[in-house]
Amino acid sequence: MKTLIFGLFGICMFGATVFLFVLLIRALLKYLRSGEVRKEKTETKKTLGEALKAHRTRCKMTQEFVAEAIGVSRQAVSKWESGASDPSTSNLLALAKLYGVSAEELLREAAGNSAHRKGVALNYYLSLAALIPAVILFVRIYQLDRIEKEPHRLLGTLILCGALSALPAAGIQFFASRALAGALNRRSAVFLLLDNFLVVAVSEEICKIAPVRLAAWKHPAFDYRFDAVVYSVSSALGFAAVENILYVVQSDLRTAVSRAVLSVPGHFFFAVAMGLLLSRGKQAEKQGNGRRRTVLCALAILMPVVLHGIWDVLLAVRRPWATAAFYCFVVAFFIAADLGLRRASQTDAHL
Repeated sequence: MKTLIFGLFGICMFGATVFLFVLLIRALLKYLRSGEVRKEKTETKKTLGEALKAHRTRCKMTQEFVAEAIGVSRQAVSKWESGASDPSTSNLLALAKLYGVSAEELLREAAGNSAHRKGVALNYYLSLAALIPAVILFVRIYQLDRIEKEPHRLLGTLILCGALSALPAAGIQFFASRALAGALNRRSAVFLLLDNFLVVAVSEEICKIAPVRLAAWKHPAFDYRFDAVVYSVSSALGFAAVENILYVVQSDLRTAVSRAVLSVPGHFFFAVAMGLLLSRGKQAEKQGNGRRRTVLCALAILMPVVLHGIWDVLLAVRRPWATAAFYCFVVAFFIAADLGLRRASQTDAHL
């Protein structure tokens, strides 16, 4: 129980760190954009007071001049621009006329800012909600590890390394997809297959299995067959959490729900397939059968790649038959993987 609490606390801290890291990256990218784009974004984020001040500055007028022109005090103009109070309808019309814009335009800027801030707040909440599926699935795999719980430090390392591995995977996909698009027509079947299988699926599954092989394979705690499943899932959920946040922050509630129901569980069950094969590979290594170990470890990459590639291709086709095939594949895959997961938990044994 103590280890579970430590594990959940570690995931929460990790989630908060990833969330802040994503916000920092987004802020840095926004700053590095061109000045024209930044100016355009700034103009769409003004409150009514900021809009009034911007238009006054654009017209090169002082607050005293504006106050005298529309018959109010300078303090009133200052309060309008600071947001301490709002101008009356007649004063708003007078200001709009003075600045050479319509009152509707001023109100539209303020309304646009309100919608923008609500959208930002929603994205923040969605970003936090994006971690929930990973936490739920981690708790499930932890509970299924019935015989001997894994060290929380090792699990935390795998989750963190899995999360960090999402960054090189994204970089590989970006450059490889561009290179592939330069050589092939994006709408061709060859491009579709190579991009989803060779670029996306291979890069992601290799990045997810790497922490398991590097951090857990030789660890003394790796002494039961089900341990490989726990390690693979921990790395995959770290990866999925970062990927989920990056998608959700840039999208909407519909994306958050669909990824919570499909994408994160998909990564979870890809990792189950990976872990089941790695457990056999580890057992072969213990038995001194190096050739069998090599084959099984290769299959531990190949099987998730095939499943992942089929998943992505069916989604990318965007045809009614492909959508129907995708949901049939998901249902069959989830049921089979869940049965395999339960069986592995119930028949767990020392290596």
